[in-house]
Amino acid sequence: LGATISTITDEEREAYDFPADFEGAFIVDVTPGAPADEAGLRAGDIVTSLNGRKITSSTELTREVGRARPGDNLR
Repeated sequence: LGATISTITDEEREAYDFPADFEGAFIVDVTPGAPADEAGLRAGDIVTSLNGRKITSSTELTREVGRARPGDNLR
């Protein structure tokens, strides 16, 4: 993936004024030239779904990306 990710915390929900039940994977950092960079991900982005599947944590994002095959289009 080429990104450092974390699960959104209660502190981040509060800081960004998100609802208490807001979930997703927070993009902390992106490696220049990595697939995440080439896909347009930037630090500060939040991934809440991938290919129609709800993403509630960094673990789920990692799992879904891991299911992809070379050449798959992830959206």
